[in-house]
Amino acid sequence: MVHIIKGNIGIGIITLPMAIRNAGLMLGAFGIMGIAMISVYCMKLLVRSAHRACAKRPGVHFLDYADTAEAAFTDAGGRWPMYACFARRLVNVFLCLSQLFSNAVYVLFIAQNIQPVRRSTGPSIRVPRNLFHCIDLLCRFSSSTAGNFSTL
Repeated sequence: MVHIIKGNIGIGIITLPMAIRNAGLMLGAFGIMGIAMISVYCMKLLVRSAHRACAKRPGVHFLDYADTAEAAFTDAGGRWPMYACFARRLVNVFLCLSQLFSNAVYVLFIAQNIQPVRRSTGPSIRVPRNLFHCIDLLCRFSSSTAGNFSTL
């Protein structure tokens, strides 16, 4: 459940002010409520589908996104079961792409905010924004591959 909340709120916190500015206060407020209702409805559908698929499979207590997609295609009947493996892989690819592109937004946000601070406090040497992107990516990669920091 925490992953769903983080996935829906994470990037939105950064991009929400710009979206409201571009859409206007009224349309932005109603748009946010509409998208929130659609997101909650889709989450409920996903959870119900996972619970139904678990109920049909004895000994299975949990299904992730890809497992739920595969189970839905398998249980659909007709010609759909032959696409179950493809659906599983496709969901995993889309999840990876989602994480990759959301991290790209974070990297861009951090680089755009660090550069003005560095300009105002540091020497007048011009450093390309791409260098800030590389430094941020290096920090993210090293922290994500380190594992549990308490065991270091």
